[in-house]
Amino acid sequence: MAYTGYSTNAELLNYLENEELSRLCSNVTSKYPSATPAGDGVADATIAAILDEMRQSADALIDSFLITAYPGLRDESTVPSLINEWSAKLAIHNTYGRRSKVNTYFQSQYEAIAGKGGYLEKVRDSKMSIGLADGATVADPASGELTTTASTDYTEPTDSRVVYDQDFLDTI
Repeated sequence: MAYTGYSTNAELLNYLENEELSRLCSNVTSKYPSATPAGDGVADATIAAILDEMRQSADALIDSFLITAYPGLRDESTVPSLINEWSAKLAIHNTYGRRSKVNTYFQSQYEAIAGKGGYLEKVRDSKMSIGLADGATVADPASGELTTTASTDYTEPTDSRVVYDQDFLDTI
């Protein structure tokens, strides 16, 4: 059974041509997915299995940063678009790593996503949102309870008209 995660093998094709993915996965010369309706069987299965493994590794890296803050992220019915994109790009980075030479674009994407001070670190530290609306509920798979991402220190504004002067705006 194919791995289901934050991205799919087909979504990797949004970021890299199928010929390049095929080349990185094996010495098989077929494209993934094959141009023929039935595929070429073994080659497609081999490439798909390697891509599944690369996506699993990418998703595990994402989880290592976010699973504490978003324990039910894996159970979301719709993966936040940023997580989907990061999963695909990290998987492609991993796939290049199989050949020991990572494309400079995907190396820079890896650094931006998972490097020191990267997006995953910012999300983990609540300095960046992954697109789950504030107050969105996420199922905790361990307890089955719903948790919220809403802040508990919110206070309702007393005046709906708030005017900020330039000095205040310069401080934020």
